[in-house]
Amino acid sequence: EAAIKQEETKPGFSVALLRIVATDSYPGTTRLASALFFKNFIKRNWTDEEGNYKLPQNEVVAIKQELIGLMIAVPSTIQSQLGEAISVIADSDFWERWDTLVD
Repeated sequence: EAAIKQEETKPGFSVALLRIVATDSYPGTTRLASALFFKNFIKRNWTDEEGNYKLPQNEVVAIKQELIGLMIAVPSTIQSQLGEAISVIADSDFWERWDTLVD
C-alpha cells in the first residue's frame, strides 16, 4: 500500500491504472482493484477547492479521451467503478470543460 501511495505522485499514474484496467490478460481481480483505485484517486485528485485541476493537463485530456470507451468495453463489475469516476469528473467539468463527453 505504501508503494502504491508513492507511485500515485508520479505523472501518468492515473493513465497507467486505466491501462491495467483495459488489459484483458490481467486477472479480473487485478483489473477491478485498479479500477477501484482509479475511482478513489480521481475523487482525491481531480480538482482542488477552487475547481482547478490537480493533475497535469495532458493527463486530464488522456483520461477524458479514454474513460468512456473503456467503461463500455470492460465487465460490469469494473464498469460500476469507472462509472463513479466519470460521475466525479462530470460533476466538476460537464459541460464547459468536458464538451467531448457527448456530441
